[in-house]
Amino acid sequence: MPRSLRQLPVLVREGRRAAHAERRQKLVEAYLYRGGIDESVYRRQDDKLAEEIALVRTELHDEELAEIDVEGVLNFAEVLLLDTRRLWIEGTLDQRQRLQQVLFPAGVTYDPKNGFGIAETASFFRWLSAIPSPDAREATPTGFEPVLPA
Repeated sequence: MPRSLRQLPVLVREGRRAAHAERRQKLVEAYLYRGGIDESVYRRQDDKLAEEIALVRTELHDEELAEIDVEGVLNFAEVLLLDTRRLWIEGTLDQRQRLQQVLFPAGVTYDPKNGFGIAETASFFRWLSAIPSPDAREATPTGFEPVLPA
């Protein structure tokens, strides 16, 4: 979808927000300068307009969150999975610690008998294991060379 069409809901909400703000300003003027309404009516209407403005602002924020670059997120995930070594080497201390937390959420354990291990598998690896593989029905090869009859 072209960017201008994707922005249409945002523009509509911006227009609603501006209209509510204008109505609120007119309400204040009617109350303060013209004395056309009493305080209880003013408070009720002001609260109602404040709620409507807050609702539109929330909707605008939701639209901004929906604009997250999905393609960019997928590209980063691909780099994370396929080139973790480079991310580790090039990362700052803070980035390395965050990467370590993503890959090893419960940390790394060491047992002299069994060596290194992890207590918990990272969530995205669990999600990947739930995706059926097209090769899932094939048998695992026993080695690189064919097995010869004995």
